[in-house]
Amino acid sequence: MIEGVLRSRHSSHAAFMGALLMVALSLTMLYIPLHAAAHLATSSRNTGVLTVTGCSYEPTSKGYFTATCRGDFRSDSGAIAAKNVTVSFQRSSDVEITPMAGRQWRAQLRSIDDRNAELVKPQWNIWTLVFIAEAVLGAWLIAQAVWLSRRLSG
Repeated sequence: MIEGVLRSRHSSHAAFMGALLMVALSLTMLYIPLHAAAHLATSSRNTGVLTVTGCSYEPTSKGYFTATCRGDFRSDSGAIAAKNVTVSFQRSSDVEITPMAGRQWRAQLRSIDDRNAELVKPQWNIWTLVFIAEAVLGAWLIAQAVWLSRRLSG
């Protein structure tokens, strides 16, 4: 009789923990894409296109080249249009950093008055990570639901 009571308590505790885990997984699956979208919206306020007018570069002591390029920046929203914006970065050879005038790069300014841009990496990377995380959490949630249904029916 005592064994039956202990099994019953253990089974109900396991079912409760399983259900709690399912709720946590579901909330996490909702949070991840919403957080990623908010992050992208915040980071893309001053993002746009830098049209290169010219670059200069200097070799560094370790065999790399530091490029300083100038150009005209226009934000995606059209709210910012700035001339003589600079962007600096390093490359392993001068061939990679000697662009033709008119080449366009994705860039971002920190503020409306800023004239030093940063190059923007493609945003598909974050969505790829979100998709992978969602797939893993979804598979875990399904496995947890199957486990819980078997636990409750057995």
